[in-house]
Amino acid sequence: MISLGVTLLLVASALLEKINLTLGVIGHEGGTVIVILNALGLLGFRAKS
Repeated sequence: MISLGVTLLLVASALLEKINLTLGVIGHEGGTVIVILNALGLLGFRAKS
């Protein structure tokens, strides 16, 4: 959900010309990397039983 919110914020900022498109793309890719790293961390998670 956080990634979706960040993406929507970046799109809105780019459309309103608050940030340039290059910065929006870099921000989107950064969010994608964070999601992937989080998923990789969950793969190694073991619940205590």
